[in-house]
Amino acid sequence: MRTIAPSVARVVVPYAILAGVWIHASDRLLEAATGDPHVLARWSIYKGWAFVAFTAFLLALLMSAELRARRLNEALLEAQRDLLERVARGTPAREILQRLVVLVESQVPGLTASVRLLDAEGSRAPHAVAGRLPPALVRYLDEQSIDERAGPSGTAMFRDDTVLVADLASDPAWSLHRASFSEAGLRAAWATPLRTADGRVLGTFSCYRTAPGLPDARHLKLIELATQVAAVALAREQQDNAVRASERRLSFALEVSRTGGWELDLVDHSASRTLEHDRIFGYEAMLPEWTYEMFLAHVLEPDRAEVDRRFQDAVAHQTDWSFECRIRRVDGEVRWIWAAGGHQFEGEGPPRRMAGIVQDITDRKHAEEAVRRLADDLRRQAAELERRVAERTAELSEARDRAEGADRLKSAFLATMSHELRTPLNSIIGFTGVLLQGLAGPLTEEQRKQLGMVRASGQHLLELINDVLDISKIEAGQLELAQARFDPAAAARRAADTVAAQAAEKGLEIECETEPGLPELVGDRRRVEQVLINLLANAVKFTDQGRVGLDVRATPQGVAFVVSDTGIGIPAEAHDQLFQPFRQLDSGLARAHEGTGLGLAICKRLVERMGGRIGFDSAPGVGSTFRVDLPLTPPSLTETP
Repeated sequence: MRTIAPSVARVVVPYAILAGVWIHASDRLLEAATGDPHVLARWSIYKGWAFVAFTAFLLALLMSAELRARRLNEALLEAQRDLLERVARGTPAREILQRLVVLVESQVPGLTASVRLLDAEGSRAPHAVAGRLPPALVRYLDEQSIDERAGPSGTAMFRDDTVLVADLASDPAWSLHRASFSEAGLRAAWATPLRTADGRVLGTFSCYRTAPGLPDARHLKLIELATQVAAVALAREQQDNAVRASERRLSFALEVSRTGGWELDLVDHSASRTLEHDRIFGYEAMLPEWTYEMFLAHVLEPDRAEVDRRFQDAVAHQTDWSFECRIRRVDGEVRWIWAAGGHQFEGEGPPRRMAGIVQDITDRKHAEEAVRRLADDLRRQAAELERRVAERTAELSEARDRAEGADRLKSAFLATMSHELRTPLNSIIGFTGVLLQGLAGPLTEEQRKQLGMVRASGQHLLELINDVLDISKIEAGQLELAQARFDPAAAARRAADTVAAQAAEKGLEIECETEPGLPELVGDRRRVEQVLINLLANAVKFTDQGRVGLDVRATPQGVAFVVSDTGIGIPAEAHDQLFQPFRQLDSGLARAHEGTGLGLAICKRLVERMGGRIGFDSAPGVGSTFRVDLPLTPPSLTETP
């Protein structure tokens, strides 16, 4: 059912949408065309039959396309399964790559595929499989050094990244190779690196088309499949080569190492052995003869029965044997040995001879024992370390809880104190305004000037307290946002009007442009305007000449508010701390611009609380651009349980 459901959805959803649009639009048209219920009923019948015929035809087309796509996918999966089975059976990688290229070329008309593999030096990448590429182009690409300008496939190897070229004829990045690809009649190129499991680049899988364009979803899926299969085939071949190389090294090591060997002819009963064989058992010179009973006599009593059982069982079943045991040398020293051997057959019939080796592994056994002791020590130390880490983690968790509690108490305290300060401050500002209006009697110019300074200072202090109150409520989790529909264009204009007087004092004008037909937003209009006013006020504050703009436009997810200016800009070293509380670009006692350093921090937190994001781009001497993206509906309203 899980594989059928997406297919059904891709057919049913367009059908349902079309049906809804048809029914709604046609009913409105019929109602507008006639008011006669009989005529309306007759035309409704005609409309229904027309809809059934049209949608039946459309449904047949959709189902046909869906079935065709499923058949192609099933065929592709079957081909992938066949290639992977061939890889598992040990089919050479070149044959797998050849079949893979043919498969990809058969799936997309007008497409040519190829595989290039890096040479041992990594400076060239000749074609392992060239597909339908013209020989002249193949030679040209094989001669290219692998660097940033080595064509799409060579560049993909050099960058270790996918390279997609929509049009080789017009893209200036590939002008060096334009003539070669033009002669081959190729316009588009898509190259993907082939990597080992550890990420090392082996080469590229490339696709070329005679028509310009980028790959669609099906092309990308096909390229991904081909890249995966090619990487698996190359990795398998590398593993096989590594195994064969290891076997060769082992054979060489046995030849040059001082390993004792022996051989017994089962036909004429002649025997031979090496000098090192006898030396392992403590004899300086080779003994006149050596028998199986002599070997058992050197094996320690605790190991003797098991060694004899294994050897006799191998002789009885004509199989190989391998075991480790302890021996006592002729000088009395106890050593560990490894003995291995087997039967050698020549054609059919019974074995012709028996052969074996003996190697002193005492040092290895001592090392293994040391490793076991070390492992035991490490396990004990790991357990102790784990215990200490657990204790320290618990301590850190407790400290974090205390810190978070203290932070919440701090925020709650600031929120309460800010409220207590704001109430009398509002009274001071209000009564100062009453005095300035002359309601309490006439004022001298000096009195009016002093009262104006009191009111300005009070308003500045109120703004500071309001910022502190906002940031405290946000950090304490006490800020509640309204959820109501509002017009983003109107909100932007109100914000611009609020800051217009401040801009006029500096000879600036706020250019507010809104895109027609903006969708309504659901959220807290007042907080959105607060964010915009803060950004516009900052733009005016740091702009002495030029322009300050506010653009509002629709986005696929919602609405974007863009505030731009031609002010002093923000240096790169200050970007990271821009949205941190109490951080100001113009700091120090003699700074030229007033502010609390809370505005942008509040903006960022408010925007994120509303499900949006805020970002900026700025350069010193050029200006700054801040962008706020808000969704149509906050996430808290769209989430479902």
